[in-house]
Amino acid sequence: MTPPIRILPHNLSAEASVLGGVLLRRAALDAPAVAALEVPDFYSPKHQAAWMAIRNLEATSQPIDAVTVEVELQRLGKLDAVGGLAFLGELALVTPSADRVADYAAIVGKLSTRRKVIQACADVLDRLYAADEDDEDLNGEAAKVFALSSIAKVEVKSSTSARTMGQIVKKRIGQLVELDEARARGAKPI
Repeated sequence: MTPPIRILPHNLSAEASVLGGVLLRRAALDAPAVAALEVPDFYSPKHQAAWMAIRNLEATSQPIDAVTVEVELQRLGKLDAVGGLAFLGELALVTPSADRVADYAAIVGKLSTRRKVIQACADVLDRLYAADEDDEDLNGEAAKVFALSSIAKVEVKSSTSARTMGQIVKKRIGQLVELDEARARGAKPI
């Protein structure tokens, strides 16, 4: 009898809502739970590609919206893989609330951690099954220590992570550049 195929835990709606929320409101990136997310935290390859594009734009203090993300995905050679501008527009449409992006990011982060623990456990099982009885590092008490230390190495991100001074300065400079650009266009930002 074949064991059932297991699908790793994920929530595509939460992932899409994080992306859509950031497209609707760039300031959502400032929430610690959102700032802590990295590309591999997303389960869907499409969502990973979109998050990579968003992070690239953020790193260079560029505006973040469907058009700029589309251009960045094109530059990365991933636009066709995600489904083009239609995919990005759909992300904004499926986002229930741009005000709750941090909540959606917390869901994505927790499920990512579960996937990492599952992977660490699978790696432990593979190594222990492959070990022979002469392998002192993987037998007896050492096997238990190996298993526990492997699982303990899984990084758990805090949604209240501190930011470095460099990150804060970079963010503020980006905001000042945006204000300056808005003034140049004739807007009167507060």
